[in-house]
This record gives sequence, structure tokens and C-alpha cells, in this order.
Amino acid sequence: MKKIIDDIMLEARKDAEGILDKARGDADAVTKAARAECAAIEANEEQSRKTELDRLIKRRASARATRERGRLLEIKHAILTEEAQKAFLAASRAIDDDAMLALMKKRLRKGECVMYLPKGTKKDEFIKRAKALAAENGCEMTVSYEREGVKSGFVLVYGGIEENCTFEALFAEKKSEIEERAAQLLFG
Repeated sequence: MKKIIDDIMLEARKDAEGILDKARGDADAVTKAARAECAAIEANEEQSRKTELDRLIKRRASARATRERGRLLEIKHAILTEEAQKAFLAASRAIDDDAMLALMKKRLRKGECVMYLPKGTKKDEFIKRAKALAAENGCEMTVSYEREGVKSGFVLVYGGIEENCTFEALFAEKKSEIEERAAQLLFG
């Protein structure tokens, strides 16, 4: 009986060793597959981090380039505005009395008014013609040089109503239109 038990034990050990060897082989295969999967996940994660980093770098560069373009456009806009205003003011010095009277005629109203002219511009003939034009339109006009800020053109004041016809004010009034035309000429 002892021999039968020993044979059964021997066979059981062989079976157990076979099962253990198979389990070790399976465990090694599972471990190897898990390691390969982890390596693939790490490689994929590394690629994702690199892709995200590249995307962020490109986005930052694009934002920086956009800010730079915006800054350059602001500078160009300021230059265009300044140059247009200089050209307009330079041209305004050459405007004759007839053009000034035509501008004034559009802004005359009935009643009393004061026309402020730039200091040092004693234009007797222009003043005579301006007063006559005002009278034709039912306006009693007096002329003064006592207003600050009138460097070109004129300002008409009717009580509390003011018609600012200085060339600076006229430029400001038409600024966006002038800038648009200048931009079309310069940039197509």
C-alpha cells in the first residue's frame, strides 16, 4: 500500500510541477504582455505630451505673432492719422477766402453770433465779406480773436450753440473717412 501511495504522490508531484511550470509560463506571458502594454502606453503618453507641447509652442508663437501684427497695425494707423492730419492742416493754410465763406454759409443761423478767428489773422476783406454773408442769412455777426484753441478756420457761437469749423475739428469729424481712403491708397 505504501508503494501505491508513493506512486500516487510521485505522480501528484509530477502533475503539480507540470501545473506549476504551466502557471509560471502563463505568468511570464501575462507579465511580458503587461510590460509590453505599459511600454506602449508610455510611448503613446510620451508622444501625446510631445504633441501637446508642440501645439502649445505653436499657439504661443501664433499669439505672439498676432500681437506683433496688431502692434504694427496700431503704429501704421497712428502714422497714417498723423500724416493725414499734417497734410490736411498744411492744405488748410492754402484755403482761400471763398472756400472759407462757402464753409461758413453752410453753418450760418438766424440771430446773433460771434465768429472767433485765429489770433493774428486780421483779414479785413474776409471779415467784411463774412459779415455781409451773415447779414444776408439773417445773422448779426461780431468778430473776435479772444478764443483759445482757434489756430485755423473759425468758430461760430450762437448763445450756447457752437459751430466749430477749425480745420482740426473738421479733420476729426472726417477722420475715419480720411483714414479709410488713405488705407485704400496705401494698402489696396
